[in-house]
Amino acid sequence: MQEVWKDIDAHAKRWIRDAGEHLMASMKKALIIETKSNAADLVTNMDREIEQFLIGKIKETFPNH
Repeated sequence: MQEVWKDIDAHAKRWIRDAGEHLMASMKKALIIETKSNAADLVTNMDREIEQFLIGKIKETFPNH
């Protein structure tokens, strides 16, 4: 079981680094800000991109999750 957690940890760290690199590369792109449930609940296009990136990686690596 310990090996499973080490594997998850290694993947998560790599994905976080990749997401950070994507964010840094996107700093010059226009930031689109929208509201979700109310005016104080904001989300950006980058939030959504990174969320989809991470969901994709989880589904690809752990399809039964």
